[in-house]
Amino acid sequence: MPLRLRVIPSNGLERGDRPAPTTERIVEFADDVDEIRIGRRADVDLSLPFAALSGVHARLLRKRTSTGERSTSWFIEDLDSKNGTYVGKNRLRPGEQRLILSGDEVDLAHVRLVFDGHSQSSSGAEGTATIARRLVNDLFQGSPGANAPTLSVIAGTADVITLRLVDRDRPYFVGRSKSCDLCLEMEELSRKHASFMRSWNGVVVRDLESKNGIKVNGNRVTTAQRLADGDVVEVGPLEIRLMDPEERYLRDLEGNADQAPAAPRASYVPNAAREVSPPVAPLPPVAPVVAPAPASSPALAHRLSFSPPAAAERPAAAASRLSFAATAPAAAPPGARMMLDENHPAISPRRPGVGSPPQTSRDQYSQPRRPALATFVAVAVLAAIAAIVAVLVLGSD
Repeated sequence: MPLRLRVIPSNGLERGDRPAPTTERIVEFADDVDEIRIGRRADVDLSLPFAALSGVHARLLRKRTSTGERSTSWFIEDLDSKNGTYVGKNRLRPGEQRLILSGDEVDLAHVRLVFDGHSQSSSGAEGTATIARRLVNDLFQGSPGANAPTLSVIAGTADVITLRLVDRDRPYFVGRSKSCDLCLEMEELSRKHASFMRSWNGVVVRDLESKNGIKVNGNRVTTAQRLADGDVVEVGPLEIRLMDPEERYLRDLEGNADQAPAAPRASYVPNAAREVSPPVAPLPPVAPVVAPAPASSPALAHRLSFSPPAAAERPAAAASRLSFAATAPAAAPPGARMMLDENHPAISPRRPGVGSPPQTSRDQYSQPRRPALATFVAVAVLAAIAAIVAVLVLGSD
């Protein structure tokens, strides 16, 4: 029995303006196949013309038993697709293979497939060679005439003639007979010179045993040839160009699949919402605190007369200590945190030893010293003792 897949309308899964299946289509494969590659490239086993799919998106493969015999078990594998392969709500990791059973639904991006497994052949089934054009035709159903191929006479006559091939599987004749769809009374043309037929495989031109024959892109055609979008057919003295929107759509889609850069894919997290941490706001810049200018004194004036070296010449660590020799301290911005140098007078008394400046340097920033109280007391005590001694000596006399 053949293997059957169904391409069905993906209700509610369309994202943005990307086209999606509009009509259910059945595709059958021969029973002897063991692998089915799926994507939007024309050379894969199941070509689906949707921009959300990668060129080679996923594949179905049949496993063999331990004895090497072909089994009826099928697996779906994601081939590192851009927009993912889903079984149910679970996205497969690239290269992951998962068993699928009859009736399982597989989403290739927003294109939904139903795996029917090996089933009886259906009369409405499509072949793999025609499924892509049928799906494109479904996409164009909103304007049926828009996707019909056209034949335009571009040379050989002064008249502008265009013939639209609306009906499928119907021959359109070119010749000098009045029954022809494209009739031109020219001696070089046979009564029925050639025919063009639109099918699900494209447009085919046939030579109807004409006396002057036909050529496609300069090459003689003896019987029939399938045409591509843009081909030029010489029918006697006429040059006729085929424009096929379906062919062009498929060609452009495949070309974009090869040229489009792959978008970076987020890391795979099964059945879990991805959380994004908010960015941490940077701390406001910290301005150095400049010590206020001390009261003037001769020693201090001499100290302040020193000119520090340029910023490029002095070490960075000394820059803050030299900064309080500036004339006018800059106001710190609101909210700035105070940072004091380890040798700043405000903290140096609490850090004796390493880094503590000499006491004389602190005195240079102080007010003029008053007589020390200890000295005054010592002098007073000595004077009192001298007075007592004098009294005792004089009193003894």
